[in-house]
Amino acid sequence: MDSFTSLLSLKINENHVASYINDESFEVKFLFDELNKNLKEFNYISIMD
Repeated sequence: MDSFTSLLSLKINENHVASYINDESFEVKFLFDELNKNLKEFNYISIMD
Protein backbone atom coordinates (compact mmCIF):
# COMPACT_ATOMS: atom_id res chain seq x y z
CA MET A 1 0.00 0.00 0.00
CA ASP A 2 2.79 2.44 0.84
CA SER A 3 4.51 1.85 -2.50
CA PHE A 4 1.33 2.81 -4.38
CA THR A 5 0.82 5.99 -2.38
CA SER A 6 4.43 7.09 -2.83
CA LEU A 7 4.45 6.42 -6.58
CA LEU A 8 1.08 7.94 -7.38
CA SER A 9 0.61 10.38 -4.47
CA LEU A 10 -2.77 8.90 -3.57
CA LYS A 11 -4.63 9.38 -0.30
CA ILE A 12 -6.28 6.31 1.16
CA ASN A 13 -9.62 6.80 2.91
CA GLU A 14 -10.98 5.00 5.99
CA ASN A 15 -12.37 2.21 3.75
CA HIS A 16 -8.87 1.51 2.35
CA VAL A 17 -9.80 2.92 -1.06
CA ALA A 18 -7.65 5.31 -3.08
CA SER A 19 -8.96 7.01 -6.22
CA TYR A 20 -7.60 9.20 -8.96
CA ILE A 21 -10.18 10.93 -11.12
CA ASN A 22 -9.49 12.94 -14.24
CA ASP A 23 -12.85 14.57 -14.94
CA GLU A 24 -12.36 14.54 -18.67
CA SER A 25 -11.15 11.05 -19.44
CA PHE A 26 -10.72 8.41 -16.74
CA GLU A 27 -11.02 7.19 -13.16
CA VAL A 28 -8.72 4.75 -11.37
CA LYS A 29 -9.62 3.12 -8.06
CA PHE A 30 -7.42 0.97 -5.83
CA LEU A 31 -8.91 -1.14 -3.03
CA PHE A 32 -6.49 -2.42 -0.38
CA ASP A 33 -6.86 -5.27 2.09
CA GLU A 34 -7.15 -3.71 5.53
CA LEU A 35 -5.21 -6.46 7.33
CA ASN A 36 -2.11 -7.00 5.18
CA LYS A 37 -2.34 -3.75 3.13
CA ASN A 38 -1.91 -5.58 -0.20
CA LEU A 39 -3.74 -4.47 -3.31
CA LYS A 40 -7.01 -6.39 -3.43
CA GLU A 41 -8.81 -4.81 -6.38
CA PHE A 42 -8.06 -2.38 -9.20
CA ASN A 43 -10.67 -0.60 -11.34
CA TYR A 44 -10.05 1.57 -14.39
CA ILE A 45 -12.85 3.40 -16.14
CA SER A 46 -12.21 5.26 -19.37
CA ILE A 47 -14.70 7.82 -20.63
CA MET A 48 -14.88 8.28 -24.38
CA ASP A 49 -16.98 10.71 -26.36
